[in-house]
Amino acid sequence: MELLTYAFDSTCTFPFKKCLFRYENREFVIIQGSDTECDNIKTIINDQSERDVVFEIIHKFLYKFGWANGCSFNYRGHYALGLSHPVDLLAYKGNYIVNRIYRNFLVKFNTILPSISSDLEIALSIYNEAKFTKNLFYQFLCFWKILEIPYQTRSLNAVAWVNEIFKREVIKFYDDELLKF
Repeated sequence: MELLTYAFDSTCTFPFKKCLFRYENREFVIIQGSDTECDNIKTIINDQSERDVVFEIIHKFLYKFGWANGCSFNYRGHYALGLSHPVDLLAYKGNYIVNRIYRNFLVKFNTILPSISSDLEIALSIYNEAKFTKNLFYQFLCFWKILEIPYQTRSLNAVAWVNEIFKREVIKFYDDELLKF
């Protein structure tokens, strides 16, 4: 049995110091970091074979939470501490200290997370990556990747869709400009 701690940097500030929650039948605790230290998510895993599954659950939660609250997250590190017996996640005092890079705004903490399909899950993960980076070129590439995901509801490819939107906006712009005269 291990106490797994996942450190992440975020563009938001949580309105609590600690929060115990259940997601996908697993108990987690979010611990707010400081202005210089990253936030942490903790959970108990039975053995190392669960680690990848738990990472996937944490990422799904953070991507959906970020979408619902208008913020983004970046993985900064993790560690696991062997346990001889279960511990109370909320009462456990230890913290994994990793230096923070970003800090922006206080979130309202919307806990209603969207129910999404697997292709939208991929889009959310890429969107989170685009929102977190400061590199404009990488942002563009991320947004372009999202456009290229073959959604079931969209029949156009990315280039055709961008061209259609661009034509529509240009025509609207010229129509609006002509109305001024």
